[in-house]
Amino acid sequence: MEFRRARKVRSPMSIAPLVDIVFLLLIFFLLSSSFQNPAIKLDLPEAESRAHSEQKPITIVLDRNLKLFLNADELSFEEFPQRLSALMQQTGGRDVIFKGDKSVPYEMVIRIMSLSKKSGAEHINLSHRYLP
Repeated sequence: MEFRRARKVRSPMSIAPLVDIVFLLLIFFLLSSSFQNPAIKLDLPEAESRAHSEQKPITIVLDRNLKLFLNADELSFEEFPQRLSALMQQTGGRDVIFKGDKSVPYEMVIRIMSLSKKSGAEHINLSHRYLP
């Protein structure tokens, strides 16, 4: 007569320590990684410092409607280089401050800077709001 041996009941492996290790690794990697925004949002016209100049510079303003102003006088893009050259010869100044609205396309800023350089501007400063 054959006797059956009783099978040993194996206790199931506890996964609690494994879960603890996985959570510790997850926390470690979350804390040690750097978080980056998927898109770059620009809101540049703010800074902690102010630039001071002894000579009153020529001011160029480009508003949100893409209207161009040279020392508070509105003018077109076509007449801008001639008027800027004449104003620089009249005042003897070569410093220009550009004040552009935040919503102005970057292409327009580059266009104004390029036209200013061609007209004889030596220093072009970008204006911003001061943050105390």
